[in-house]
Amino acid sequence: MTQSIDPAFPPFTERPPAQEVWRRVRDDYLAGDTAPVLAERYGVSERSVRRRASIEGWRRCDVAASVQLNEPPAWSRPGPVAMADFVADNPEYQAVVDAREADALALLFTPSHDDFSRIAFRRAAEGAAMGRPAEATAWLRVLSLLDRCPPPMAPAQALFPDQDHLRAAMLRALARLDDAPEDIQRDRED
Repeated sequence: MTQSIDPAFPPFTERPPAQEVWRRVRDDYLAGDTAPVLAERYGVSERSVRRRASIEGWRRCDVAASVQLNEPPAWSRPGPVAMADFVADNPEYQAVVDAREADALALLFTPSHDDFSRIAFRRAAEGAAMGRPAEATAWLRVLSLLDRCPPPMAPAQALFPDQDHLRAAMLRALARLDDAPEDIQRDRED
């Protein structure tokens, strides 16, 4: 596709700041240019143009807006935001953070076959729901392997820990000494 020279926007001889590029992309998009044309003209990816248009609610002048977004949703706004600040502004996300931390702690400190299976299944379902088939497939493979492998056998729980067995042995030895003749008991006291 050939690029026509617009006197209002001369061709780039050196790359302007990203903000200026995106301002120009937005203006041209709103004026009716398509994402492929803008991608070629400004040297950005077509996907980035479409994504930004979707997030920021850009509508081309030749396309009727069925739903007009006044403001992009909080979770999709561009720009770095600290998670603590975001959760403070949106307290409903605290439950999500708590669930993530609980899963991570369970897998790190008290791993169990059931927990791992539950997390793998949930991650596969999340990948499928969000349109990420590769991620869903990877988690389904993990789940399949977990189903093929039986859960590890828990070691038999001893009634008493090893140190208690040592204490009992010492008490038995002392009891034998108490039953010993008097001359052995005298030697023990000295």
